[in-house]
Amino acid sequence: MRLLLFSLALFLLTVGMASAALGHAQLIESTPSNGAVLDESPPQLTLRFNSLIETPLTRLVLIGGDGREIPLTLDTPQAGERSEMITAPLPLLEAGRYRVRYRVMATDGHATSGVLRFTISVSPAQ
Repeated sequence: MRLLLFSLALFLLTVGMASAALGHAQLIESTPSNGAVLDESPPQLTLRFNSLIETPLTRLVLIGGDGREIPLTLDTPQAGERSEMITAPLPLLEAGRYRVRYRVMATDGHATSGVLRFTISVSPAQ
């Protein structure tokens, strides 16, 4: 019986420590995906995380191959709506390499930053 209680206590301690370590929002999916090579300019950027995000505290910056920052405006959820996904419409982008720098705040208060890259191989038709 003591062994069973000790094992249960050890399990709960391990699970609790793992949950605390995983408190940061982690990017689990993006469109375009990191490293993607696209034939055309994507209409929007979508980032999905493993936890709910505080959209008003999110920052996105699109950076072109020349280092120029392209302002993005987030689609904001309805009042009271919470989501693990953020989206931003993209302007028509020329062929080239792009980086997206993001900083999000999970609803648990942990901030996460990261970068994803994608390339557009063909310029849009004029």
